[in-house]
Amino acid sequence: MSDATLQGCRHSLAFKILDLLSILSYRVAPWALLALVFYFFRQIVIGFEEGRPGLEMWIGIMTNVTRTRIFAFIFGFAGMLYGLQQRNLRRAESERLQKRIAELEGGRER
Repeated sequence: MSDATLQGCRHSLAFKILDLLSILSYRVAPWALLALVFYFFRQIVIGFEEGRPGLEMWIGIMTNVTRTRIFAFIFGFAGMLYGLQQRNLRRAESERLQKRIAELEGGRER
């Protein structure tokens, strides 16, 4: 193998590794964030209930109207943020596809 071919193989391998790492981080990062949120949520609940057993603690939380409303507002707000994010992503994707379609149709007419 010549040096140029060897260098090309090394660059190709490096790009494949970088691509694999970016895909893994794209797939793992949301789950890691979710695990971190659940961990902190667990610590907050344990702090509220001062170490009671799991089922007893859950019943205590759900029978307290104030805490139940707080959890409802937290989950509702998170759902609203998720919906807004999805709407923005759909709009951006639609605009991108419209531009791409116009670009492709303009190229075909020439």
